[in-house]
Amino acid sequence: MMASATNESTRSGRQGCCNLLVELRVGMAAFLSSGEWPRPGYVPFRIGPVHHRGCMTSTVISFCLSMLIVCGCDAAHGTSGMNAVTYYIDASQGADDNAGTSPETPWKTLARVNAERLRGGDTVLFKRGEHWPDHLIIAAAPRSQSKQAVSIGVYGDGDAPAPVIAMVTIRREKTILDSLTIDQGKHERPLFRMELKHRTTLVDRQPIAASLREEFARQGIDLSSRSVIHSEPGAVQSVVRDPDQQRQFTLSPGEDSLLVFEKGDALRVRGARNCVLRSITLCNGTSDGIDADQADGLLIDSCLIHHFLAGSFTEQHDAHGIVVTRTRGVTVRDTEIHHVSGDCFQTDPYRADPLTNDVLIENCHFWTGPLEQDFNEHWRAGERPGENAIDTKAARDWERADRLRITVRNTVAQGWQKDAYIHDKAAFNMKEKIDALFDGVTVSDCENAFRLRGTRGNAKVTIVNAVIYDCDVAIRAEDNLRDLRVFHTTFGSGIGRLFRDAAMDKQDSAKSTWELRNNLFIRRPMPRTDRINTSAAATQSVVDSRTGVLTLEATNRLADAADFIDAAAHDYRLALQSRLIDTVTSIDLALTDRHGVHRPAAEAADPGAHEHVTAPRQ
Repeated sequence: MMASATNESTRSGRQGCCNLLVELRVGMAAFLSSGEWPRPGYVPFRIGPVHHRGCMTSTVISFCLSMLIVCGCDAAHGTSGMNAVTYYIDASQGADDNAGTSPETPWKTLARVNAERLRGGDTVLFKRGEHWPDHLIIAAAPRSQSKQAVSIGVYGDGDAPAPVIAMVTIRREKTILDSLTIDQGKHERPLFRMELKHRTTLVDRQPIAASLREEFARQGIDLSSRSVIHSEPGAVQSVVRDPDQQRQFTLSPGEDSLLVFEKGDALRVRGARNCVLRSITLCNGTSDGIDADQADGLLIDSCLIHHFLAGSFTEQHDAHGIVVTRTRGVTVRDTEIHHVSGDCFQTDPYRADPLTNDVLIENCHFWTGPLEQDFNEHWRAGERPGENAIDTKAARDWERADRLRITVRNTVAQGWQKDAYIHDKAAFNMKEKIDALFDGVTVSDCENAFRLRGTRGNAKVTIVNAVIYDCDVAIRAEDNLRDLRVFHTTFGSGIGRLFRDAAMDKQDSAKSTWELRNNLFIRRPMPRTDRINTSAAATQSVVDSRTGVLTLEATNRLADAADFIDAAAHDYRLALQSRLIDTVTSIDLALTDRHGVHRPAAEAADPGAHEHVTAPRQ
């Protein structure tokens, strides 16, 4: 109760200070021109005619500056957070005419939250177990008010489920979104129903009719002046597009009413830097899960993103887990993404300049598999959605663009199997002008573990400490890929082809730039086009385009199932009796194994992704 009383006092005090400052500003302007305050009844004194304007002006200015220092509502709030307020939202028991500053007096709707101008240090808490089928918008704030973060979180019984919101847009820098569920209900979400009075509201390319605009406003949605209706000939539904707010609404007319839906991504970050999305569950959409544009310093931590499906299995449309555009500094950590009809993570789908850069993905699990149940009328149980775990793109003017730097660590990718509708699926589809490092990744159950492409500036890829098994192709190289480096990687069982060339020249000039060292290949029946030749005289490890023979440089090793702890269960740690222990020299780029064990752990390093740890041998 003490905290609630403090919130109430702070909020009312801040509003009173702001009102006083407005009066002072208006009064001082009038005083400087006429020598009188315009509202003597409000200010508790009256200043007479000016006889010594300079002296009296200095007195008034000093007074107003003193009031600014004492009240300082905006400045103090934006910089120190001393006047931070916590707001509570309860869909069942709240009311928008409440103060909103205590669990006993919560607000009710997202429209009320959207209307509040949040300041640095403010917190908005949604009650657990509640549901808002609406759009939460965290509006942009002046840079001076963004020095401290605004936090969006939860309160209430810890055993109750997380509060559910249908859609979120963040435009404010340093916004922290924590522990919410964003569930779009497997379709465009209904916003409201309005009585249909004027069919003219559905005329194509016409401005929004006043009645429809007013109804949107009553729902807390202020359409911009550039919003227009789009209605195709013969179409049952029409669309309202607001280019300024980047929002799109579907209008579905009935006999006497108009049902309004909103179409869009589950969570958008637009022009907001240094935001944190933590412990968020996003699910059941037909667009992207997270779509970030110009969101430098974005952190996505411990999130679950699943079931974003567009189109159908036979005509899959892009609905990605995470899309990042024109953003420098992106970290995705401890996050699971599955069952999306596009990619789990994609950069710059529109190839806009400047490209996204400095991407770190670590300790994540990206996967797909057969749907356990029908998603909607287009996606049925048993169908396997998805194209890639990670996909990169270069700018249209790629020759002038910087290289995209991306690091993927300790991440598992599985499930992108071949089908008749999407060709050359891959866990990691790395193409164009990038510098990519994969360290400690595990790939299985895929058509291609790595699809690496040399077009538009070449994908320079380094793979370290990886484990690959049960894939049709381990590494597919296209378009004269250059500068491929593969170190301390274990190629396990169930791989159809270790390397496959596509659109590579026949002179092997590009492959002469490849470097494969200290890798471990499990011995298995080799297809005619994927034979292994070990040669102590070889200085490089390359696949011959004509014969299909993989010639291994001497530092690589062949292994039998007995060399591993449990090869059948894909446990590729070296067994104590393995003859391969301590047989290679460590490499500067791989001084630790996939579990952080230092190389060499004994006299020399071990081939493959795991460094064997044992008591010192005699």
